[in-house]
Amino acid sequence: MKMALIVFAFLLLILIGATVYFFVFAIVRRKEPIDFTSSEKWAVFQEQIKKGREWFENNAYEKVEIKSYDGLRLCGRLYRNVDSKKTLLLMHGYHSVGTNDFGCVGDFYFGLGFNLLVVDQRAHGESEGKYITFGVRERYDCIEWIKYLNGVFGEDSDIFLDGISMGAATVLMASGLDLPKNVRGIIADCGFTSPHDIFCHVLKKSYHLPPFPLIYTTDLLSRAVAGFGFREYSTIEAMKKNNVPVIFVHGADDDFVPTRMSRECYDACTAEKQITIVEGADHGMSYLCDRENCERQLKEFLYTHSTK
Repeated sequence: MKMALIVFAFLLLILIGATVYFFVFAIVRRKEPIDFTSSEKWAVFQEQIKKGREWFENNAYEKVEIKSYDGLRLCGRLYRNVDSKKTLLLMHGYHSVGTNDFGCVGDFYFGLGFNLLVVDQRAHGESEGKYITFGVRERYDCIEWIKYLNGVFGEDSDIFLDGISMGAATVLMASGLDLPKNVRGIIADCGFTSPHDIFCHVLKKSYHLPPFPLIYTTDLLSRAVAGFGFREYSTIEAMKKNNVPVIFVHGADDDFVPTRMSRECYDACTAEKQITIVEGADHGMSYLCDRENCERQLKEFLYTHSTK
């Protein structure tokens, strides 16, 4: 009996330690963004990525900020296109920044006549916040940014939401809220279905661990400390309420966010929708791997649903 208690206590300590580690690793803000494009599989695209980042740095922008619904200072960059009444709100991915994630497509969007609002999601970049909530809280931040744009360009302007990876989850989850009528469409690139789903996938793929019990103990810690649960909301729930046109984009070879997650969102979406699966593309690489086709589809989507 004594030995059994010792073993139990030992296993419990391991579980507590693993729970805290996973919570800190996944949810707590990091001091610096992670440059996911520095790995070998991105090598062939480095010149395009460099030019894209330079475009954002070399073009004039305004530093802007708003307050989140829970009092955080959220920051962004507004790139104005002369006399334009249509804007793309760009939401970056996990532990990244918008000028990195949208570097390659920024000049293309700007060339189509759009203003660009590139924001730092909460707990990223210059925005405040200690905890990343994988779209659950960020969806409300998205609504506040839309309100900001309506204050700048008017409620008769056109707004499109564009997100990549976690940013895609943010804009898709936001569509389950009461979006202003001038939100004309959503571009969702390699988004996941829910925090719970993506965490389960990462545990299995990267750590070779089953979801039970770690995902549940970390969820409890997250609810207590960060104030959100892994199953609190999902892009699937939002898609069942959404009435805004959506174009889903995903790489066929994505092993970080499985391609099936975009397919599940597409199947659940009750609004006008289309999906593009790019063969040979890994996570976040669709535009780079098939630039011509992606630009054609994005241009058609944006022009079709613009009123300006």
